[in-house]
Amino acid sequence: MHPGPLVPSVLTRQYCHRSTAIWNGSLVEQLLHCRRRSKVLLRGPQPHPRVVSYIQRAGLYGLYALGFIRIDWALITALVERWRRETHTFHMPHGEMTITLQDVEVLLGLPVDGRPLVASPIVDPAELCQQLLGVTITERALDGSRISLPWLSRQFQAPITAETNEQTVQQYARFYMLSLLGGNIFVDKSNNKVHVVWLQFLEDFDRAREYSWGGAALAWMYRELCRACEMPAKDIAGPLILVQMWAWERFPHMVPELVAPPEIDYGEDVDGQPLPRGPHGVSLDIWNILSLIDEPFVIKRL
Repeated sequence: MHPGPLVPSVLTRQYCHRSTAIWNGSLVEQLLHCRRRSKVLLRGPQPHPRVVSYIQRAGLYGLYALGFIRIDWALITALVERWRRETHTFHMPHGEMTITLQDVEVLLGLPVDGRPLVASPIVDPAELCQQLLGVTITERALDGSRISLPWLSRQFQAPITAETNEQTVQQYARFYMLSLLGGNIFVDKSNNKVHVVWLQFLEDFDRAREYSWGGAALAWMYRELCRACEMPAKDIAGPLILVQMWAWERFPHMVPELVAPPEIDYGEDVDGQPLPRGPHGVSLDIWNILSLIDEPFVIKRL
């Protein structure tokens, strides 16, 4: 049996693809380590309505309303094993599939129309944080142009109330959105840092919603999938919640089934909710094409 593509003229990087290591039995880490940093933020107290209003103005309310969803490492790993960087598609038994801007817009609620996020060089990250967040960055909290999310969250422990001045509310809103973006979308291998570069797009809340956050998220996801599908990658970052929700929409048999879910009080840990840990790779091999939902967002007309 031939382990790779029959015609290698398109898939030219089979030699370093994760599937080759699986075939040769040389894969050490079976599951990719899925990195993100949103659990602490989204399991904490809900932001004040005044803060939420700024999140809505900036066009990031969909990401905020998504809440915390546990990542299925096995499912993400199985999909990565079918991703090819040469085509930016998943190679399934029936053909190729990929994640599009429509998926980003519908599943994450991020705007996909508008100006691209072209960042200007950050000459002084500490000064930008002081200006837009009102915090003084320490040397330990700053790593180049990245800031520690745990450190940043400790600077915003004071609750927002109806009496809080507007400047403080705006600074808290920027912190919250920066944490959402750094912990859910633009996640890197550090797992606990976020690039200050995203902060410059949150200076003007009304202008922020004019950017294509969805386009940037899709590009970041493509880059992470391309990196993780080749050896010797052992982890993956980026908007993994997008990859997982895309799979749930297309492959209903992979959607987790909550069996008699217990009542969860506000603020309690939600990690105990069960997710299937079955052999997702095998499921993708043997599933029936008739069970595929090719256009989950299209309303069928009678």
